[in-house]
Amino acid sequence: MKRRYLNLALIAILAFSSIVLLAGFSDQAFAEKTYKFRLQHWQPTASATYQLFMSDKGFPAMVHRASGGRITIETYPVGGVVPVMDQVRSVGRGIVEMGAGCPAYQAQLGSYWSLLYGIPFTLASMEDVDVVWRQRGLFEYASELYAKHNVHLIGYHHESPISLFSKKPITKVEDFKGLKVRAVGTYGDFYTQLGAAALSTPGSEIYVALDRGLADACTWGSESAMVEIGLAEVTKYMVVPWISGGTIGDMYMNKDAWDSLPEDLQQIMISCMQDWGVLIGTFYRSESLKAREMAQEKYGMQLSLLPPSELKKLEIEAQKLLDKYEKQSPEAERIVQIYKEYMSLKDN
Repeated sequence: MKRRYLNLALIAILAFSSIVLLAGFSDQAFAEKTYKFRLQHWQPTASATYQLFMSDKGFPAMVHRASGGRITIETYPVGGVVPVMDQVRSVGRGIVEMGAGCPAYQAQLGSYWSLLYGIPFTLASMEDVDVVWRQRGLFEYASELYAKHNVHLIGYHHESPISLFSKKPITKVEDFKGLKVRAVGTYGDFYTQLGAAALSTPGSEIYVALDRGLADACTWGSESAMVEIGLAEVTKYMVVPWISGGTIGDMYMNKDAWDSLPEDLQQIMISCMQDWGVLIGTFYRSESLKAREMAQEKYGMQLSLLPPSELKKLEIEAQKLLDKYEKQSPEAERIVQIYKEYMSLKDN
């Protein structure tokens, strides 16, 4: 009888040990599971933004290090896999697992996507953006909009301040009347409201349009980006201050791919995105100021200053633009309300 009990005890111990051992192997296998995702970027390979993204300081490298090599992100430049205008839908369908881009490029999904990118003469700084997105609820609402396309919004990065290069001086609101300005999204609508003719010229054709007199002025990101593609050669004035210092870019992922990640890796992706968002934002601003100085020295460009009295008029025009967008759709109304609530707090 004693022997029988000893045998049963031995069997129980061996069974328990096997369970523990198998559990250990299971945990180890889970911990060592690796993930590889394809990401399409919205910039060409030659751009400084893309090169920083692909460097050891960029988001893919951050994630790879922080995850201990468990996540690898293979990056493609703009158009490398899908048209940039269809990037969100393509990520939702799983054609690529991730996207880094500019919400304004997705306006075919609804004009309110341009509002997510930014609005002239509303948010003026990175701090403004963080308050609106993190504290006033825009991130949560934007996440709902992305989710409609089977896309998870990982986070946002601070985009470049928006500059205006012109062949003619612009020092007052009236100077915009009759001007042919290359601009898209809310910026195109804004210049139209000021009496200009907004042109949706592709980025690759802006230089030729300015050179041939088809355009008088243009916006295409920061001074650094515009100098980078040669626009200082075919314009004469840089309008200051920036048309907007508070715009964003996005980082998103196929919802099914996101759900496949364990929680610790999801948190790593979120944390790395927050770090990357600040790093790229400060990079843009530093490079823009360098480019501003270089454009004056090398190309003889001049600063065209908008005085405070004219800036106030432009802010009033921005409010009118918000009023127009607010009536377009329930989504636009919600976004505009978030902007307006914050701007009202700033004015008090």
